[in-house]
Parts: sequence; C-alpha cells; structure tokens
Amino acid sequence: GGTIWECINVTKVMQISNFKPLSYIHGNDFITKVDGITDNTKSINEALDCARMNGVKVVFAGGRYKILGTVDISGITIEGVIGGYGKGSVGTQFIGTGTNTVLEQLDTSLPGLMYSVGNIEILNAGTAFKMRYGVHCNIYNITITDSDFGLIVGDNSFVGSLFCTFTNVRSECRNTALIMRGNKWCNANTFNTSFFKGDIKAGDIAVTGGYGAINN
Repeated sequence: GGTIWECINVTKVMQISNFKPLSYIHGNDFITKVDGITDNTKSINEALDCARMNGVKVVFAGGRYKILGTVDISGITIEGVIGGYGKGSVGTQFIGTGTNTVLEQLDTSLPGLMYSVGNIEILNAGTAFKMRYGVHCNIYNITITDSDFGLIVGDNSFVGSLFCTFTNVRSECRNTALIMRGNKWCNANTFNTSFFKGDIKAGDIAVTGGYGAINN
C-alpha cells in the first residue's frame, strides 16, 4: 500500500515498495551484505541515484560499509546514524582502501551543487571527503580518521565552495585535515564546533586570484 520507487539505470529497473510517500529511501535495501569486507560502493551509488530520481533523502543504518571506489554525494541528502557508547554499538562507517576518495561531489552542474551529508564516520581513505563546488551545503557530525587527507572544500577549477555550513566535523589525518580551494574565491563557509588535526598540516587554504578565501 506504500509508494513504489522506480529507479532506472543502464542495467536494470529497480522497484522498491512500501515506503512512505515523499519521505526517504533506506540505502540498506540496496545492499546485500555490510561486513566491512564486501564492496558496497555500487549498491550505495544505486541507492543515491534512486533517491535523486524521486527527490528524497537516503538513510543508512549503523554498520561498516566497505568503499573500494567513490560514493557520489552530488545533489542528495545522505544521513547515517551516530554510534553509541554501548558494547557493539557501531554507527555508520564508510571504510576506504587507504588510497581512494570515499565521498566526492562528482556533478558540478546546477543539480549537483546543493547536498547534505551527516552522521557518518570515514576511515582509511586516501581522501575522505571532497567537495568540488558546493553551495549552501550542510555537512554535520562527520568524523574522519586513519586517512591521508580529510575534508577538501572547493577546487581551483570552480568559484566555490560558497555558503556551506560544517557542524561537528572532526578530521585527524596523516597529511592535511582541511584543504580549501577556489578559483577567485571560496567564501562565507561556516565551521561550528569542528576540529582539524594533521600530521603535516591542520589546514591549507589557497585561492587563485579574486578576493581569496574570506568570511570563513
């Protein structure tokens, strides 16, 4: 009796039924096994594509999700759960290979600029979280550990990121915990109760031309 979400890609048609209308998609319905070993990249991206088509967010249960490729966060709301203090209480963890980029905004066209990602721990990444050109994005309750590079905000090919909010972001990395880049500017991004620590650099801000990185 619920809404049927129809998700079409080049390989198959997926119909996920019994969801409340205009609510959310549960990403775990697309995933066979969450064990920290089996690659979940393709299944997670299929869930996100389905959510984009239907204009809803994606939620993921607690667990250790192995990411061998890259999860595309463009134009979508992704929400995990925070781990508790009890024995065996694991939040939503995305575990990389040690060299890959785990979360990245791949679409820099207008539909991909605004997104929200929260309640996720990222471990063992080459780069944990890369925003190429985000506008009015909401990033919250993100923990990054055991990775080379943590949070990358902006790209020298674009004029942002702009007007993004970061709340309770903790990044402790082997190289640099926070990198901010932009072509002409990377401005008006707000950081609330966040912590950055890198073995090489805690933060690295460099913007080419224009007004630079101001109001951050």
